[in-house]
Amino acid sequence: MYVHDPSLMCVICKGKTIQGTWEPFLERLEGLLSRFRFPNAFIKNELLQAEGYVVSKTNSKSILSFMNQMVLELDYDCRGFESYDAISLDLLEERMMDRLYQYGKKFHDYRTPLKYWQQEIGLAGQNE
Repeated sequence: MYVHDPSLMCVICKGKTIQGTWEPFLERLEGLLSRFRFPNAFIKNELLQAEGYVVSKTNSKSILSFMNQMVLELDYDCRGFESYDAISLDLLEERMMDRLYQYGKKFHDYRTPLKYWQQEIGLAGQNE
């Protein structure tokens, strides 16, 4: 599971190591952004910059907390599939893109990863 900080966009790959999931990650990232109709220029730019991404384990308690909650939710969702091979990674990623989380210090500061990106790259109102 790859999680972008600060948006909490989640890309899910079957596998255990960064090295073993890097190529599937790039394919899944492109697919996720395409499914949510991100501009083609944005997608191409992100994929070109991917070699410069910093991908690592985190010690951030807040990110680890978010990730632990995501794992619980994904585990629950996976139980609804008939088998491991039947698990739809697309469906799981799409669910995580619409997952509401608190991002600010105020009690009412909530958004989804999709809302973050809509605001960040000026796509407000799309995909709603």
